[in-house]
Amino acid sequence: MTIFNSVFTTVYSLVIVGILGACMGSFICCLSWRMLNGESVINGRSHCDSCGHTLSVRDLVPIVGFVLNKGKCRYCGEKLSPIMPVSEAICAVSFVLITLKYDLSLTLIEYLCLACILLGCACADYMEYIIPDGYILAAVILRLIFICFSGDAAEQLILSFIGGSSVSAVMLIMAVVGEKLLKKRMIGGGDIKLLFATGLYFGWIANLLCLMISCITGIVFGLTTGKRSDGTDGKPVGAFPWGPSISLSALTVILVGDKIIAWYMNIWGI
Repeated sequence: MTIFNSVFTTVYSLVIVGILGACMGSFICCLSWRMLNGESVINGRSHCDSCGHTLSVRDLVPIVGFVLNKGKCRYCGEKLSPIMPVSEAICAVSFVLITLKYDLSLTLIEYLCLACILLGCACADYMEYIIPDGYILAAVILRLIFICFSGDAAEQLILSFIGGSSVSAVMLIMAVVGEKLLKKRMIGGGDIKLLFATGLYFGWIANLLCLMISCITGIVFGLTTGKRSDGTDGKPVGAFPWGPSISLSALTVILVGDKIIAWYMNIWGI
């Protein structure tokens, strides 16, 4: 089954997927904020973070609501963080690109779910320098569920474990040794857990690529954004958190990782 039977079905399907992605981006960003601030993720309506006023339907329309309100709360006038529309846009684009690559398949559903989890990790880490264990647990459980639907569950389980533990184990050792020698935390535990989760889906080669890309993007983000905390607000001293870089790199692997690996192996004649 495919959505590419005609131009109409392709465009129509991608528009629906994009809208769904934007809505999921809004939901995930809100979910992350509630998890970090101790609010219920089930009960309670969406509200302004500053004045607490319940938001109307107009305010909740992905991207459009932010634009119509000129980036401010129309009840208290407080400037809103751009993280919500950015999350909505990224999730919408990710959903469309992943659908274009994998068409209607079980892999498509699996990677759309992973994209949502990656966005949640990125949002939480950006807001509070924390990657909730709930997102990592969700990634692990989802991977186990999809393994059950694979042709060879036992083999896939072994390969997933190798992919998850290989890179993350090395990072864990580096973190422990670095902390003992330098008396300073070099790598966050949440980042290591996130790399373990991505490895379950990608395998060790693609996850190594994810690590390499995340190092590059992390440096770029750090140089372009500058220091985000001086420690006076209770948050870790440092620049841009690494979680968003890992999440963006994982999305890159989902979309073009196979092509990058094939290109690299072709260069060396592997």
